[in-house]
Amino acid sequence: KPRVERFEVADAIPDDSHSWAVSYADFLMVLLSFFVIFFSIDGDKKEKIFNRLIAGQPAPTSDVKPNGSDKIPAGVTAVVSGIEGLFVSRPDERQKIYIYFEDNIYAPGQLDLNAEQIGKLKGILSQLEPYMKEINITFIGHTDNTTVSVSRNRFINDNFDLSSLRATKALQQAVKAGFNPEQMFAKGVAEHARGSRTLSLVISPSEDE
Repeated sequence: KPRVERFEVADAIPDDSHSWAVSYADFLMVLLSFFVIFFSIDGDKKEKIFNRLIAGQPAPTSDVKPNGSDKIPAGVTAVVSGIEGLFVSRPDERQKIYIYFEDNIYAPGQLDLNAEQIGKLKGILSQLEPYMKEINITFIGHTDNTTVSVSRNRFINDNFDLSSLRATKALQQAVKAGFNPEQMFAKGVAEHARGSRTLSLVISPSEDE
């Protein structure tokens, strides 16, 4: 009998050489959708998104503020306008209000406000309390031109440390009054802003910082 050779047929290999085209088409569709959305929004929002992407930050899902506005509530403006003994300024249209305490309210090297100044600060905070969810408050500590040379406090090495601690101490008064710490900020500028041993407050919309 003639010898019959058997040959095993290799498993069939599926023809998926064109499968990349599906993924590529999906990618193009996503990219097209992005540009349609991107060019349909206004210029200001577009610039914010672009700047965030360049900085490596996620683009915001929405620019709608929790309180429906990026402006300081009218009630806050009325409150600070009625403050006596302190200088209140609104120098531009960025919806920020600046409150300046008098010069040299701190003794040299002192971190805490005296009783009179604490009373003024508590008075401001009590009037702002109804709007606490709608605003941020930045406390700015200042020093004069005297350089800190010798300090018994190992945490104070220069005027930036001193001014930062003054701001932090004032911020703690707001936290004690019930303000949300996430909406409070402390900043020390040493002698480079007012050149005086004093305190400033900056009020801004809750989503502005």
